[in-house]
Parts: sequence; C-alpha cells; structure tokens
Amino acid sequence: MLDNTSTLAVTANTAAPLSLKSAVMKFLIAMGAVAISSIALYIGLKIYNGMRGKVLEKKSPVQKSRSEFDTPETVEDAVDFFINHNRL
Repeated sequence: MLDNTSTLAVTANTAAPLSLKSAVMKFLIAMGAVAISSIALYIGLKIYNGMRGKVLEKKSPVQKSRSEFDTPETVEDAVDFFINHNRL
C-alpha cells in the first residue's frame, strides 16, 4: 500500500515543453486576432463618426461670443455669467 502512494507522488502530470513551431503558431494566431479586432474597431468607429457627423449637421450651430471665454472681472460679473449660462 505504501508503495502505490510513493509511485503516485513521483509520477506527477507535467506538460511537455512547447516546440518553437507551436509557439510561433500561437503567436501568429494571437496577432491575427489583434489585427482582426483592430480592423473591426476601425470600421465601427468610421461608421459611427459618419452617422454622428450627419446628426450634428442637422442641429443648429451655437454661436458663442468671445466674451464667454474671458474671465469675469468682478464677483457680480461671475455670478451673472453663471446664472445666465446655466439658465437658473
């Protein structure tokens, strides 16, 4: 009985080392998957941007004056700008 347990402990399952050919094939398969997913993302984003551009063209453009980007000089100007900008 002790002889069977000692032989089981010695014969552990070990995987054979990969050959160079199989390692290269796995690498090429992984790179192929990366290339396919990159192409799919590029095509998907190209379609999305085309559709998004058509939707944005339909909306009326918002005209902003240069004064909206300037820093208010007083606290009252800052409060007025905040209220008008956020439509409170």
